[in-house]
Amino acid sequence: MSGGWFHRAIRSLRAGGPLSGVAVQGARAVAHHPRIRVTDIEARLDTRYTIDTIGALQRRFPRIRFVWLMGSDNLLQFSRWRSWQQIARRLPIVVVRRPGSALAPLPAALTRRFGICAHLKAPPCILVLDGRRNSASSTVLRQMLGDPIEAMLNPLL
Repeated sequence: MSGGWFHRAIRSLRAGGPLSGVAVQGARAVAHHPRIRVTDIEARLDTRYTIDTIGALQRRFPRIRFVWLMGSDNLLQFSRWRSWQQIARRLPIVVVRRPGSALAPLPAALTRRFGICAHLKAPPCILVLDGRRNSASSTVLRQMLGDPIEAMLNPLL
């Protein structure tokens, strides 16, 4: 079985939170691919940290091969996440190079610790994808779509 999850790690999206339904609807509005299924499962799992969400999903869906997808702009701070090394040992990580951070994989603790794979394989595997870079940020895209979460966070940034 294969598929994908559109993941947004924002604590206010927990089950029953005021924005959980809005965020799921927003994600559904932009995820137009038959193999992408947008759900509120993270809110229903009620996990706080990514490592806990990964564990819960792997227990719930043992036949699905999950892959963590992240932009290179997040790579340098990934080592500050709770249990970041365990995340890398639990599932392969694919890093998509983003404008302004294309060289981020070089000094990142994640790639220094586990290296960079030439192709996707069992974890730990950090695969860096290169190609045409899209300068659109998720922040700008959410603002264009009228994301109330971004509107709330903007004054804090």
